[in-house]
Amino acid sequence: MSVAGLKKQFHKASQLLSEKISGAEGTKLDDDFMEMERKIEVTNKLVFDLLSRTTEYLQPNPELCLNSFYNYIFRPGMLDL
Repeated sequence: MSVAGLKKQFHKASQLLSEKISGAEGTKLDDDFMEMERKIEVTNKLVFDLLSRTTEYLQPNPELCLNSFYNYIFRPGMLDL
């Protein structure tokens, strides 16, 4: 973590502590922000899922490919002469 990131986390923690001690209410987030946050979470999940499926497609499981190959070669009627 960079120094700037560490400072930001420290500032957040000190602000939360001062709010708890003084009894002040935290900043309320508006509905637009909450909706945007929800959309970002859904998009992040979908992108992660797409990335994992793309990796599986590009680097398939060799055992699964071998089973598919045997099923194709030895399917019923394939070797009837």
